Amino acid sequence: MLLKTFAILQTRFSLVHELPRLRRTISKNILIREYANAHCIGHGLFIPNKKLNELGNFSEDTMTEDLFLGFLIRATGNSIVPIPYFENIDSPTSLLRNLRQKYIWYWGPMYYPYYYKHFRKKFSDGKDFLRSMLLMVQGMLSAFAWTLSGPLFIIALILILLNFHLGVTKILFVLIIIYSLFQYFLILKKYSDITIFTTGILGKKRTVIEYILIPILSIVVIPLNSLPTYLSICMEIYSKIFKILLKKPKTESV
Repeated sequence: MLLKTFAILQTRFSLVHELPRLRRTISKNILIREYANAHCIGHGLFIPNKKLNELGNFSEDTMTEDLFLGFLIRATGNSIVPIPYFENIDSPTSLLRNLRQKYIWYWGPMYYPYYYKHFRKKFSDGKDFLRSMLLMVQGMLSAFAWTLSGPLFIIALILILLNFHLGVTKILFVLIIIYSLFQYFLILKKYSDITIFTTGILGKKRTVIEYILIPILSIVVIPLNSLPTYLSICMEIYSKIFKILLKKPKTESV
């Protein structure tokens, strides 16, 4: 049930963050279309070979390549247009593999300063300063949000438990209900519709136990989702101090 909650968390992220980001790059608003950040998803990607070669192909210098490529595409003034289909994918099959996956993924937003520096050195030639700077800032804000969401969520829970009579804790309680319990319940409620939309097949009906436990388990999963980011930061600092090349771990057994 905990692993299902992690899968719901990822579904929520795709619907609430990833898809809107991509849609903003083709917005009718010129400012949004010009300066909105987005990333490429490597699988299911269609890109002209000439453009890929111009950008240096997929990077071998970073743990993840999709955010780097997406940054270069956006910084050079190109749009990333979402294909109008969702994909139905598997989630890691153990808690350890889930955390390892997040550990790898965090290298993407954590490296936005590197993407910016690389772009300014290789491509911009003094141009596109504002666009590349704003893209980097958006990426870094995403990294900070991921890192801080878990601790802030725990602090909010502690404040509620220590003194529920304070007006602030009452507000925090309502926010947690909306951010955690309600959103996870809503995605479960719409899960069959999402499955039909992605696969054309009627999805398995959710059980009453899932409707009860998964929203409750989201209170555990949200802090756990932030935990690997601190390991990523520590390992990055460690690798820089001792000049060690980090290897990308597998999230599933071979």
